[in-house]
Amino acid sequence: MSNVNTLARQLLDLRRGKNFSPEDTLIAPLNETEAYHVQDIVAHDLGPVCGWKVGASSSSATPAAAPLHAASIFTEGDTLPASTCRFLGVEVELAFRLGSTLNDSSRIYTRADILDAVTSVHTVLEILDTRFAEPNSQHPLLHFADQQNHGALIVGPALPDWRSHTFEQADVRLAIDGKTAFNSVITPPPGDVLRLLAWLANHACQRGIPLKAGDIVTTGSLTGTIYVPHGTSVLGEIADIGRVAAFLE
Repeated sequence: MSNVNTLARQLLDLRRGKNFSPEDTLIAPLNETEAYHVQDIVAHDLGPVCGWKVGASSSSATPAAAPLHAASIFTEGDTLPASTCRFLGVEVELAFRLGSTLNDSSRIYTRADILDAVTSVHTVLEILDTRFAEPNSQHPLLHFADQQNHGALIVGPALPDWRSHTFEQADVRLAIDGKTAFNSVITPPPGDVLRLLAWLANHACQRGIPLKAGDIVTTGSLTGTIYVPHGTSVLGEIADIGRVAAFLE
């Protein structure tokens, strides 16, 4: 566990401006459990957790998650300050806003509980970043521990009347500086995205950071990651859900 504390301190140093160099020795977590411990330490230091990212590579894969702190969450139309991220990996995602707290660790939360808890859905842009020299340059568990490469989340307007949507397919578009970079109807890799939220509700409880009313939960990339330079305007859209735009300073 000492390696966990050391890595958490190193990641916080990098967030505070220390430059990563090839000479830096970073010991990767032994497994996902250790990586989650690093996330928890960093999240506690960075301030209040107001959201989560969760995703899965397929409908049968075990999800993975990371807590998101308030300073990294923005709203539609915001300018993302240049100091927020060094790298700008843009993804369009589907997110859910919770209207109630799910903090009972003595029970197992189900899909039905999520249906009751969610108040709105949103199109969001997640901006991937890394505290390391370059994206995907380190052991996968190091990136996993580093908030799963989260940089910022830009949340589009709420769609409160969402229960008629099945989310089995999504008609998704991503435009960069006014030019379409992605436009396709896709099946979300996790399949039923609401199963991700049910898994997360139980996972977050066990970590002692339960989902609470007001939290925003984003459910993974629908477009893949497209890296753009600073000074770029981006727009994401999911048909029948909404659109979200931002300027990445």
